[in-house]
Amino acid sequence: MMADEGEGVKLLGTVVSPFTVRVRMALHLKGVSYEDLEHDLFNKGDLLLASNPVHKKVPVLIHASRPVCESLVIVEYVDEVWAGAASLLPADPYDRVVARFWAAYVDDKVVSLRATTEEERAERLDVALAAVRPLEDTFDACSGGKAFFAGDSVGYLDLALGCHLFWFEALREMFGVMVIDAGRTPRLAAWSGRFLETETAKKAASPIESIVEYEGPCFFHGDEMRVLGEEEAESRTAWPQRRRTRCCRGSGYLESSPMRSRQRRPRTASSSARRKMKPGRGRELGCGAVVENAGPAYLAATATGTIFLVPMM
Repeated sequence: MMADEGEGVKLLGTVVSPFTVRVRMALHLKGVSYEDLEHDLFNKGDLLLASNPVHKKVPVLIHASRPVCESLVIVEYVDEVWAGAASLLPADPYDRVVARFWAAYVDDKVVSLRATTEEERAERLDVALAAVRPLEDTFDACSGGKAFFAGDSVGYLDLALGCHLFWFEALREMFGVMVIDAGRTPRLAAWSGRFLETETAKKAASPIESIVEYEGPCFFHGDEMRVLGEEEAESRTAWPQRRRTRCCRGSGYLESSPMRSRQRRPRTASSSARRKMKPGRGRELGCGAVVENAGPAYLAATATGTIFLVPMM
């Protein structure tokens, strides 16, 4: 890497973003030193808004004070600027467009599994599972019988799909969902195992527990929300079915309306999840509060037990 090419490299991202992980892996493969700027998803800072005023999303790579947005675009930029290391994209023009096509396919078809109801999640899972099946044949065609999509080493398409494997594992832990399953796609499952064992994946990996805390503990949806007092919450034997719920310890518990009861108590969010929540990220709720037309949102709690309603980003 030339000295001037490495100056002023910053990555604006977040630990729970697979697209940030994708860029981290590309930078690692190219041997690029950079400053990792962790971004708060709930508070879009001035740097993000100035660097990505169109989409206002991470990741953003800042190189020599110039921003580059969108993870696949960033990976290609990194590949071209730091050309001294092994190329991430294939040398052959046709192979390059094939890799780009399937990388876009992954982002369009495979990754959107977040949902507000169990029914919606099941529908999205069916779509994702159907979308994964063609990637089995794509792996065969691109790998030429070797370990990775790019052949003997990790390349562009490996990064495009591989960055989502940590979230697939989190889905398995939270919901028993197997997006890449050895029974349906054995060669793709074998590839995922090899990919996760690479130094690149290990260095850039998002901790599964962080993903679970982000995706699982606080997600709910409903037209009307009401915060229950602790005694009322403790006396309940049925909870709403409209949402998957884990209630945080603190000043109150949340329930949604209309109710479709089930015999299941919500689990309690971990202490580490509560410690990460900061005042001011959302709307503070006291016991007995009613929130109408809340839409998709998160329930968060501070270390002192304050409950917040945080809109989804």
